[in-house]
Amino acid sequence: ATIAEAVEAVHAAGLLHRDLKPANVLIRELDDAPFLTDFGLARRLAGDTVTNTGEVMGTPEFMSPEQIKGETIDRGTDVWALGVLLFQLVTGRMPFQGDSFHATARLITGSTAPPVTSLTPTLPPALAGIIGRALRRRPQDRFASAGALAAACRALAESEAVARSADSGIDEARRRSARRRALARQAAVGLGALGLVAGL
Repeated sequence: ATIAEAVEAVHAAGLLHRDLKPANVLIRELDDAPFLTDFGLARRLAGDTVTNTGEVMGTPEFMSPEQIKGETIDRGTDVWALGVLLFQLVTGRMPFQGDSFHATARLITGSTAPPVTSLTPTLPPALAGIIGRALRRRPQDRFASAGALAAACRALAESEAVARSADSGIDEARRRSARRRALARQAAVGLGALGLVAGL
């Protein structure tokens, strides 16, 4: 979510990054905070778009279909790249990867990303949905902005934290109940032993 928020800030400044990939995300050792770097391919938005005029630049595996085709691009192309980053993060592989630039380009422009849950079955469905939406072929079908993607990730993280907290509370209640039952059994045994002694 932090990187998506950084991309949103870049967009708010009137730029497209155009080359989002792991090599351009640095992690600060002090607190593991991620930072977005390398704006060598960034372009200023003309309104809401960048006209490529047939120009194809970037890292192929992270390029959107419209970027591969050299078409006019907008914020959706960076949203796509964020989706690829998330896909790689949770599966350890790329959604589209051929043995050459052209093979990769054909996969990106002519096929759909495999369902992320087919590679990571235990992934929360909500996260799979976020990744799938970011990787929709038509820009207008993706998240409207990097900020919207970041908000979806934040909301999911918060809901997961609440669920873990609730589970933890339930587990603690169960442990307390088990301890009470154990104490009750011990008390019953103790009382029975006292009764036995008294009977003697």
